[in-house]
Parts: sequence; structure tokens; C-alpha cells
Amino acid sequence: VTFHKATVREITGTGKVDAGAVAAPSAPSGRTIDLLAQVDVKRNTITGEWSRDGGDLLVKAAKPDDNGTPRLQLPYQPPEEYDFEIEFTPESGNNMVGQVLSAYQRSFSWFLDAQTNAGSKAGFDALDGISVLSRIDGTTMRPRFLTNGRRHRSTIEVRRNGLRALLDG
Repeated sequence: VTFHKATVREITGTGKVDAGAVAAPSAPSGRTIDLLAQVDVKRNTITGEWSRDGGDLLVKAAKPDDNGTPRLQLPYQPPEEYDFEIEFTPESGNNMVGQVLSAYQRSFSWFLDAQTNAGSKAGFDALDGISVLSRIDGTTMRPRFLTNGRRHRSTIEVRRNGLRALLDG
């Protein structure tokens, strides 16, 4: 998968770019932060093979292992309300793409093309301790969500009163 863009648009409050990030912008609330510009692949890789190609970030496809799926820690802590948007192109095979988010001191995820016996699922994971594969509400089933070789945009809107996920919308 090639990631072309990863941004956070702060809606209320101001997030925090972690110390040691590549470039730490300083701007008032309401700013949009380019998270890819903050990434140092050596420092921010949790698991998987990540590399740079110009401004893009690439991850080599891999099956889950003892360390889980390929993951990268973006050096940023979001404010209370924000939009987290990524643009990416799956290259080949079945690629599950996820965004890990936080709200109210809790982490959760949004997954696209989570593989099940019945097809692919898109939905929120780790909300109320329920996995995306077990969750019924807040998910959708399709044969596939992502098309290899096509650039996609996934946007998650985090608000005080709820969440909204958009794919290519």
C-alpha cells in the first residue's frame, strides 16, 4: 500500500505534535497538519516494512504475525474534535487498511477490507470492547471496498456526539 496523504484537521482544541517529529508546525486551532511530513520511518515504525518514496509512505504487504499487522505510530496527539484523512493506493492482493484514532482518552480503529468468511467488512473496531469482525452496528459488508491500483480517500470525523466514516466521499 502506498500512502499519499495523512492529515488531521483540528475542529475544536489544538493537538500536539510529539517531540522529535521531523517538523513541528505551530499554528492556531483550526489548523490542518500534514502527518506524513512528521513521520520518521525508523522512529515511528511499530511493525512491518515501511519506506519513503518522495513524499509518499510505502508499506510492504504482510500477513499478520505475532506482532500483528504492519503499523506505524504517527507522532501526533489529536484534540477533542478532529477529522483524520488518509489517501492511499492498494497495490495488489487483499489489503486491509486501518486508521487508529482516539477520543476521550480511548483508542479505537476504523478498518477497510477486514476479511471475514462472508466477504470484506468496513467498520469501527475496539469500540466498547467489540471487534470489527464481531460488530453488527457501525459496519458494512461487501465483496471488497478497495480496488488495487486506485487511489482512495478515507476520512474519519471525530465529534463529541459521535463518529462518521467516509470512503471516497
